[in-house]
Amino acid sequence: MAHDAATVKTIRQRWKSGEHVGVAKPTMRGYVRSVVLGRELHRVPQDDIYAHIPNWQGGNKIWQGRWYPKSDWVALPNVLSVEGDQDFNQNGVGNCVIEIDNVAMIEQSGVAGVYHLIERGYYSPFRGTDPRGGLPPIAAQNEWYDVLSDKSTQIIIVAGYGDAAIPIFEGLVNDIDMTSRPDRITLTCRDGGQVVTDQRVFLNAKVRYVKDPITFADRRDADETERKGYGAEAKNRVPWHPPRFVLDDKDSTSWVSGDYNVRSPNELPWLQIALPHGRYESFRFKPRFPDLTGYVAIKAKDKNAPGKHGARKHFYNTKYKDGEWIDEGLGTVPGTNIPYVKKIDDIKGKGTQYGLPDYGYDLGDDSKIRIYFDNLDRGRAYRSPGRAFHAGAVEFKGIRRRLTAEARKNKWILVDDLADVVRTVFQWSGINEWDVETTGVRLREKSTWNRGNFLIDIINAASDQVGYAFHMRPRENFDEGTLTSPEEEMSMGIAVWRQTNAMRSGGGVRDAVEMVHEEQTLQGINAKITDEPLAYNIRVRGRAIKRKKGGRVLGGDDTLRWMYVYRPPWSRGEWRGHESNDYRNANIKKYVVHHDNSLKTLAQCKVAALFIAFREAMESAQVQFEAPCMPTMYLDQHCGLFDTGTGLSTRVYIASRQYSYRSGENGHFKMALAGSLLDTQDIVIVRDELTQLLKDNGYDPGISRGQLRRWGRPFWRNN
Repeated sequence: MAHDAATVKTIRQRWKSGEHVGVAKPTMRGYVRSVVLGRELHRVPQDDIYAHIPNWQGGNKIWQGRWYPKSDWVALPNVLSVEGDQDFNQNGVGNCVIEIDNVAMIEQSGVAGVYHLIERGYYSPFRGTDPRGGLPPIAAQNEWYDVLSDKSTQIIIVAGYGDAAIPIFEGLVNDIDMTSRPDRITLTCRDGGQVVTDQRVFLNAKVRYVKDPITFADRRDADETERKGYGAEAKNRVPWHPPRFVLDDKDSTSWVSGDYNVRSPNELPWLQIALPHGRYESFRFKPRFPDLTGYVAIKAKDKNAPGKHGARKHFYNTKYKDGEWIDEGLGTVPGTNIPYVKKIDDIKGKGTQYGLPDYGYDLGDDSKIRIYFDNLDRGRAYRSPGRAFHAGAVEFKGIRRRLTAEARKNKWILVDDLADVVRTVFQWSGINEWDVETTGVRLREKSTWNRGNFLIDIINAASDQVGYAFHMRPRENFDEGTLTSPEEEMSMGIAVWRQTNAMRSGGGVRDAVEMVHEEQTLQGINAKITDEPLAYNIRVRGRAIKRKKGGRVLGGDDTLRWMYVYRPPWSRGEWRGHESNDYRNANIKKYVVHHDNSLKTLAQCKVAALFIAFREAMESAQVQFEAPCMPTMYLDQHCGLFDTGTGLSTRVYIASRQYSYRSGENGHFKMALAGSLLDTQDIVIVRDELTQLLKDNGYDPGISRGQLRRWGRPFWRNN
């Protein structure tokens, strides 16, 4: 079965109907097979390489764990009950307890015809073991011998209503409990997330090439940089403004192009510098005039290029012909046949570092970087007659990069985004399918992990920096009609690491939102509003900084640090833009002080403070309820809740999920969900202010500016 629209629609209709009989009767089926986790170097596409290690000789090969099936799927017989739960407090790893009847009706043939023989203990993994000491075996081995025995058994559970069912759990068997009278086997399983919670950062569980401990570092921070350039040339110039002035480190001198009588001439003016050999992924440019448009072109040369392979695209091993212009497939500069590698629509008025595509280029001596200019400026050139149009530049240099000796010696694992750390850990661990959201945030400082750490510790550290959450989901597709195991089938579930849906408004939610009406609930709604988690204000103190740069002391702590104070809406006497003295916390001064030396700026302290306030607001408004199970409802989703008795018509953020299935005459299929009421005043205000703050700092958490609801002014204070 699959999460296709038709199947999900059928499940939803039968779930909402409340008539769970006949074709809509709850169903749950299990399948098992033997698997093994192999680790070796695998060649992957360049886009699947998320981290880079100095002096790595493997090219496009990475260290990766992959699951391999050792048998085909077989149906799990006699399922009596299934109990599952998943919670963010358990690192997002789901548990599942499955009870089966350990009695089989085996068809036999005799003189009286075909009959069935009851065999107890038929599915026991030890039935048929040849004992020592002269004891007789219980019975001969059968097809279930040593199947339900250990962690090498993968299990998948599909559930739904009638013939409409989808995967609800996927994982490994951890414990096997057997009883007699009644003859039962109870399987305790955990989902695929255990490959990160149980494996340590040690030996082959991480990249084998790097010895213990390992260090993740931002790729840019691992480089030494220097501005380079010589031999400046230009298409033309006005007197007293030659192109060599862009290399003299003086703001008082500049190159200015020749006179043009139109803003966008047919033959664009250009400025060019030569580069010494090295790795270049950016250049610095400071214009003489603002608002120019630029087309950047690069002519690659081989002489002395890094790596002794000639000019090439860094990390991608794309080789370029000596003396030819690099073509990235973006088109050619208007009016020429020269390809460009980057277009700058609006060149900033101040000195700015502009990046080159991907990870830049390894270039040889006398390579050229040229900028063609469009949208010229009028009437500002020195001694220019007739208010002609011009381009101009004060500074133009390439940024040559070289790994530090420490990064090379210790083989730092270099990344460009926090999400690259998580993806890399997934690859090592054996997670082969994931939904990972790029953060747009770089690693604040290098982080070192030794054999005492688990892989989940690395993921949690990344989550703490950006407020993301990790959890597992079962695969979306499972064909019950074809139970063969092709070698390329490697799923152990889908790892999800992304901005939580609690931060998203309705239009930005990643998953479908189901509605639970009071008539569907099986027991009364239990909602709790408490001020216990709510602080009067939240102080976040970051890295030590000098007083003149903004460092502050706090109480008995005389260390000067970045510090930001946020007063949440429940302490502001403010609602819907109106100020009052109506403090909802009675003006009781319940302070919270959070220290984090990795916070390097005031902006980072602000974000941390609002994340703390958002968590407090979520914890202050909780709800729990039971309803018939909807298999498509997972952690990190919204669901609607309408209940007259509590007066709640709101969205709920699902932070805990339990489901229970029991077969037989008194069977059931139900779920218990717990989470936060997303539409309380406090959560709405803090989420909107946090969202706006993230946007102001160049990060979009998935909500458009038009979706924001601003309830009152934000309360920023720096003391």
